[in-house]
Formats: sequence, structure tokens, C-alpha cells
Amino acid sequence: MGKFNLKPHKSETKHATRSKDNASVNKIFAFILISFLITILLIFMFISVNLDRLALNNQGKMPLEKTISDFESAILFNPLNASPRYNLANLYAQIVKSQGNTDQSKVSVTKLLYEEAIKKCPMYFLYHFDYAKFLYTIGDENAISEFRKTIELNPLDPGAHSSLAIAYLNLKNDLTDAKSELDLALSLAQDAIDKGLIGKDILTDIYIGYGLYYEKVGNLAKAIENYKLAISTSPNKPYAYYKAGSLEVKNGELPQGIQHLFYAYYYNPNDPTIRAEFEKYAPVILVASPKNGETFKKGGEINITWIPTNDKNVERYVIWLIPPKGDWILINGNLSPKTLSYKYTLPNNVSDGAYTLRIYAVSHKIMQGQLSDWISFGEVKINIAH
Repeated sequence: MGKFNLKPHKSETKHATRSKDNASVNKIFAFILISFLITILLIFMFISVNLDRLALNNQGKMPLEKTISDFESAILFNPLNASPRYNLANLYAQIVKSQGNTDQSKVSVTKLLYEEAIKKCPMYFLYHFDYAKFLYTIGDENAISEFRKTIELNPLDPGAHSSLAIAYLNLKNDLTDAKSELDLALSLAQDAIDKGLIGKDILTDIYIGYGLYYEKVGNLAKAIENYKLAISTSPNKPYAYYKAGSLEVKNGELPQGIQHLFYAYYYNPNDPTIRAEFEKYAPVILVASPKNGETFKKGGEINITWIPTNDKNVERYVIWLIPPKGDWILINGNLSPKTLSYKYTLPNNVSDGAYTLRIYAVSHKIMQGQLSDWISFGEVKINIAH
């Protein structure tokens, strides 16, 4: 039998080598391409995160259009990033609230942004909670389902339960479910406070919720009691002052009611409802001179002028100079309600520092000697130096 020559032909060897080389080149090229794409992706993600953080940090410091543009750019650089959508939704929610829900295009954009953020991160309870709060502010009953979703994801949060209760009360007038949620919220809050996990301010919205509940069932005394408890846990909460003051005045408790309405205005001067209610009983006082932050020398003269929005119940004005610490200095304790200016010479022995110049409207007839008889005040901060 003849022998077969099994040695590969030279051309076949070269072809195999070339194929191997091409495969290696292709692998290297693919690796480089993938590495390049991953690098670009990481760079885009990095840019997105930083734009989002920058926009959030600069919110309120930069023009509104710039902040919105930065959030939108963060979304473009990483469409999968939920955070800039959520932050932009919160910004639009503030705009909608400040404009009184009148711009329906902004309402729609806000809803869309919240919903997109939730789709990309459906298990984050805070996205559902803030979306629910926005829906509540525009009177949308879907707020209730979003509060429920928040509770599903974070069942031990007292704030979610109290918010759901208030939504039940104001959106559906559901007293039974509202009371159940409030009782649960109070129990959770007290347990967390006892363990040192949260502060007592978590009770504020729970007490407001109870106030609303008792108001709806006609128990004004219990409603006022709970609004006062809300004030005790958050002394700067204008809504609690407003609700307490409105009911106290209605209940004939004028001294406490008027001062509570004043503090509602003091902590939220831009709310027209609060201002209108307060001005039924007393004026808002604008101090026209001196200007806020103005500096005066010892022995120098201060020209004090003020503008009240009305003269309701004002019997006299009292002016005090309040130091950063120590005794108050009485400038004048008996100015006629028709007098709206006063010249005062600073004593030479007064200490340097930042002072508050405060003008009280006083009404003994209304206040009956209670709470220092004042019904309103206006103030400015001034500095006294050599």
C-alpha cells in the first residue's frame, strides 16, 4: 500500500496562523471597545451624580432656571438614575405649592417625574412618601394609595401613618380609618421616643391629625388641646398656631387665640389665609425705620417709624430695645395709636452688640391683663457700636 503524506501544505499553515492572528486582533479590539464604552458609561454616570449633587446644593442660591437645567442634564447623562428625577420633582412640587396649583403643566411634569423616579427605584419608601405629600397638596385622592405604599415599605414610620390619617380626614372624610392610623402613629412614635431613636417633634403632625379629627367630630376643646400639644413639640409650626388660634377665637378665648394667630402669621407671613384671619383682630406692623441690620453709635439718634395695616383694637404702642442678653430697655411705654413715629437717643452706657427693636400694639380691653396685653408686634434687628 502506498503511504499518504499527512503533512499540512505550507499555504494551509499560513492560513491557520493568519486566522489565529485575526482572532487575537478581534479579541483585543473587542476588549478595547468594551473598555472604552464602560469608561464612557462610568464618566457619564459620574457626571450625572455630580450634576445632581451640584444642583441640589445650589438650590435657592442659583437662579431657578439654572438649577432646573442642571437636574435635566443629570437625567440626560444617566437616564437610569432615579435621584435627579426625584430631586427635580421635589423642586417642581415647591413651585406648584407656591403658585397655588394654578399651573397644570407644572403639576403634570411633577407627577411624571415622581412616577419615573419610582419606576426606576420602586422599593425606596421616601419616593412614595414625597409623591404622596405632593398629591395631597393638590387634593388628589391617589395620595392615599401612595401613603399606603410608603407604609408597606416602612411600616414603623409614625410620620407615614399620621400623614395617611390626615389624608383620610381631608380627602375622604374617613374618620374611622383616620383615628386608627393616628392611634397607631402615636404608639409607634412614643415607642421610638422612649428608645431614643427620634425626637419629640415627630409627634407634631400626629397631634395636628388628632386636632383635625376632634374638630370634625365637634369636640373643639379636644381639638384645641391637641393643636396646643403640636405647638409644644414644634414651636415654629405656623399651621398649629393657626388652627389653635382660629378655634380659640371661635370659642371666645380671645387673648390666647389672637396671640396664636399672630404667631401663625409671624412664622408664615406669606400665607394670605393666615394673614386675613389675624387682621380681623389686630394689625400687622411693618417697621419702616430703622432698616434691618442698620448700625448706630452710642449716643446717636434713632428715628423709629412704623406702619400698621389697620388700627383694630390698638389702645397704645410700646417700644422696647432688646439686648442679646440681660434686661430689656423700655424706649416708650405709652404711645398713642395715632402716633407712628418716635425719636430715641441711645444711652452712652449701652453695651455693644446686636439688638432687636420691637414695637408692640397693646389692647387691655381685648387681652384683659393676660399675656402682657399685646396683640401684635413688628421688629427689626440693629447693631450698636462705638
